[in-house]
Amino acid sequence: MIPANDKISAKQLFAAAFMCQLSPLIRRVPAKTAEAAGGSAWLSVLLAAAPLALMFFFAYLLVGSKGGRGLGSVLKDALGSVLGRIVLAVYAFWFVFLAAFILRSGADRFIGTIYPGSGPSLFVVVMVLACLPAAMGQLKALARSAMLFRPVLLAVMLVVFAFSLPDVRLAGMWQVTPSNELDVLYGSFSVFGPMSICVYLAFVTDQTEGEIKLSGLTGWLLAALAVAELLCVTTIGVFGAEMTARLRNPFFALVRDVTIFNAVERIDAIVVAMWVFSDFVLISLLLYTASKNLRMSFGIEPGEEKPKMTELGRGRWLTPVCAALALAAGLAMAKDAVSLEKFTEVIMPLLNFLFAVVLPPVVFVIGRLRRKI
Repeated sequence: MIPANDKISAKQLFAAAFMCQLSPLIRRVPAKTAEAAGGSAWLSVLLAAAPLALMFFFAYLLVGSKGGRGLGSVLKDALGSVLGRIVLAVYAFWFVFLAAFILRSGADRFIGTIYPGSGPSLFVVVMVLACLPAAMGQLKALARSAMLFRPVLLAVMLVVFAFSLPDVRLAGMWQVTPSNELDVLYGSFSVFGPMSICVYLAFVTDQTEGEIKLSGLTGWLLAALAVAELLCVTTIGVFGAEMTARLRNPFFALVRDVTIFNAVERIDAIVVAMWVFSDFVLISLLLYTASKNLRMSFGIEPGEEKPKMTELGRGRWLTPVCAALALAAGLAMAKDAVSLEKFTEVIMPLLNFLFAVVLPPVVFVIGRLRRKI
């Protein structure tokens, strides 16, 4: 049973999706696509469009367009009660682990750009404490936050892009040869990974009122790809592909050199706020969804009325447990840069591919064969 007073609109759902993918896009797309594809990285963004569209279309088929049905209930229907509950719990623990990784990588980004020489523990703890009340609250509050943050962050990014474009040099960005076609293809995975996490919002579509239109999903996907494309063009166009690949956070380096009419010399503090807001929405939603999946797995009904923040009954105790697990994993994860790189480049992409790309189509096929969806 979903609380009647905790519903969101399709527009709020897409706003939350934008916020969730923004920070991972900024963190990975410029450097990793440049490292893989060089000056042809802009093509990697275009190549990522087709598999992303296919993945989101499968999710759209699973949950339907009318709202009122989420991926959690689809899993139980398609796989049966027992197996469905097990898979729900597995997804919940994956969300906790993913939240831990976002916490740890976000801390590393602060250390690498603003507070060199400091440790990650303080940043991980502070972020968990900030996200826990939001995860304990209602989904509509998180969705409203996304609606509030999205236009502000879009405006900031557009300002950065606009004032960076005069310095962009396009020479060398159009020379695609048969020898680097595989490199361009490999670079598309750096775009696909950050954006694919938005498919997990299918677990909250049962709390979405009204029709989820395919045109709205397409519009969101095109807008997100446009942001990724501009990230590639501006950073590689300003620094060159080789320098962009070597920089730890090329977009942040780009922002530090932006001057707006000689009035604002440094806007990097605003970009730090972009990271924080995006990570805040993403981590809070992951913890919220993990707790929700565990309640569904255990058969705990959330109740109809709006709960108090301090109330821990009806399975609400699962949210601080998920937050504590994410905190512990974030503190224990990747004690050094080499270990974090292994998580970033191997472990997390493989696990995300399994949960975001492989399992939904498998569930769809099984549900069709059993005539349950």
